[in-house]
Amino acid sequence: MPCTEAYIVEKIVIHESEALDVKCQGTLRRQEIKIYYSFFGKVELF
Repeated sequence: MPCTEAYIVEKIVIHESEALDVKCQGTLRRQEIKIYYSFFGKVELF
């Protein structure tokens, strides 16, 4: 049986984005994404 993303990834949590530079009227933004793997645990991407 092939191993696909549906079996590997338990859940993905995407947080609301936030402006990093108020002077640029929010053109530079950051968004936190957390990926929970079934057998690896949580991995955070920056």
